[in-house]
Amino acid sequence: MPEEVPTCQGVTFSACTSVRAKFFVKTVEVYSVQPPSRKIVLAPVYSQDPLHENKAFWDATPSGEISMTINNPRAAEFFKPGQEYYIDFSIPILGSGTAATTVSVPSITT
Repeated sequence: MPEEVPTCQGVTFSACTSVRAKFFVKTVEVYSVQPPSRKIVLAPVYSQDPLHENKAFWDATPSGEISMTINNPRAAEFFKPGQEYYIDFSIPILGSGTAATTVSVPSITT
């Protein structure tokens, strides 16, 4: 029996340039420095309900942690404890200039 090749919306993984995960805000720690900053820690979502979207994400990413320190107050306020967020990881594709540009292609859902 031939080995099954993983796909991303019908495209082989090697052709995909992004991966989607789903995390929730585990903790928010406020630092008393100037300018004020916050440390945001995110962890994978979880569900035992086979019909819930979080079950599929948990099966693909059962463990992990993302930690960020954010100095921009407006950006930091976006992250609320317990709130769920999609996290999209994409590989920058370098254009003709020095800045990276991205292209829109199918994404892999974890």
